[in-house]
Amino acid sequence: MPADRNDPQDNQSQSNHLTSKSDSAKEASLVEAQLEKLRLEIDSLRLKNYWENRVGRWIPIITVLIAVGGFLAGIYQFNSLQKSGQQKLIADQDTVAKKLAVDQQNAAAKLSAEQHQAAEQLAASQQSETRKLAAEQQITTAKLASEQQTEVRRLAFEQRDSLTKLQHDFAMANQARAFDLQKPYWEKQLELYFAAAEAAASIATSTDQDERARSERRFWQLYCGQLAVLEDELNQDDSREIEGAMVRFGKCLKASTCLSVPEPCDTVELNKRSLGLAYAIRKSVSKTWRGQEGVMPGKSK
Repeated sequence: MPADRNDPQDNQSQSNHLTSKSDSAKEASLVEAQLEKLRLEIDSLRLKNYWENRVGRWIPIITVLIAVGGFLAGIYQFNSLQKSGQQKLIADQDTVAKKLAVDQQNAAAKLSAEQHQAAEQLAASQQSETRKLAAEQQITTAKLASEQQTEVRRLAFEQRDSLTKLQHDFAMANQARAFDLQKPYWEKQLELYFAAAEAAASIATSTDQDERARSERRFWQLYCGQLAVLEDELNQDDSREIEGAMVRFGKCLKASTCLSVPEPCDTVELNKRSLGLAYAIRKSVSKTWRGQEGVMPGKSK
C-alpha cells in the first residue's frame, strides 16, 4: 500500500521507536566490541608477537562487521514493523467497512419492520375502535334493559316492604294490646317476687328476733298464698325454679303447715339459699320483661 495512506504521526512514532531500538542495539554491539577488543589487547600483551602477526590485524574488521550487522538488523526490524502496521491498518479499514454495511442493512430492516408494525397497529386500532363502538352500543342497550328491570323490582320491593310494614305494625299493635292486658298481672307478680326476696334477705341477715319473726310470717304468707296464685303459666320453668328456691329456703326455717320437713341450716347456708332465690327471681323477671324496655314499673313509655 502507498506510504502516503499511513498516518504521519504514527509513522514518525514507529520510526523513532525503531531508531531508538537500533541505537540501543548499536551501543550494545559497540560495548561488546570494546570488551572484545580489551580482551584481545590483554591477550596481545601476553602473546604479543603471536597476536600481532596472526590475529591482531583482524580486530578492527571484526568490530566493523559487528556494527554493520547490528545496523542491518535494526533496518530489518523497522521494515517488519512498518509492514505489520500497514497490514493491520488495512484489516481495520476492511472491518469498519463491513461493519458499516451490516449496520446499514440492519437499519433498513429495522425501518421496514417498524413500518410494517405501524401498519398492523393502525389496522388493529381501527378494528378495536369498531369493536369498542359495538360493545358500547350493546352495553347501552343492556344497561337500559337492566334499569327497566331494576325499576320494576324496586316497585315490587316497595310494595312488599309496605305490606311487610303494615303486617309488622299490626303485629306490634296486637302485642302491645296483649301486653297491656297482662301488664297488671306481671306488675303484681313482680311486686310479690320482690317481697319474697326481701323477706328471705331479712331472715338471712337480720339479728333482730322480732324483725326476723315478722319476715318469716311474711315469707310463709307469700309461699302458701299469693305466689301460688300468680305462678306464670307462660314461663313454667322459671316458676318451678323460683318455687324450688322458695322450698329450699323454707326448709331452713321452722316447720310450717305449708312445708313440714325442716332442715338444719347455718347462717352461711341461709344466706346462700336467700341469694339463690334472688337469682331465680331475677332470671324470671328478666325473661318476662325482655323486649319491654320503657314499660317496666318505675319507667315511662
